[in-house]
Amino acid sequence: MSPSRRRGQTALEALFILGIILTGVVLIVPPYLDSSEETSIVVQVRNAASDACAYLNTGVKMDDWLHEPLNEILEASNYSSSNFVLEGISTSQSGNVVTVRVRIKSQKSSKFWENSGQQLDSIENGVKEYIIRYVLKANPSASRSGNAILFGRKRAVINVEVSGEGS
Repeated sequence: MSPSRRRGQTALEALFILGIILTGVVLIVPPYLDSSEETSIVVQVRNAASDACAYLNTGVKMDDWLHEPLNEILEASNYSSSNFVLEGISTSQSGNVVTVRVRIKSQKSSKFWENSGQQLDSIENGVKEYIIRYVLKANPSASRSGNAILFGRKRAVINVEVSGEGS
């Protein structure tokens, strides 16, 4: 076999192997990236919700854009600790929409909140807004679309449920 023919055969074999590798990459990488985006969304939302609970439990008000949605809750509790606890996070996905459900519990009863001028749904809205702001600040590549966050190809919808003891 001549050297030029051997080089042509080697080049053809290299192209064949490269084709197999690229096909593998095309088949494996997109599902991995989708899973990675969803995991990133859940981790960032969990961190934000945990931070919101810690902020509300300190009873110390910060006058900045990030904490603004939580300040009304602090004022309603008369700056006392409400023992907010992150109970759990669950997700569901439909197409490229990831819905993240955050469950938070307050040691104070729903009656306490009603008597201090706050309904649990207004607390939920404040915590939800804080989570959205926190995630946007932590992730510059994310953007806001109404009450959802856009992460690359994924749209994250955040739902917050707050319950009070004895509710």
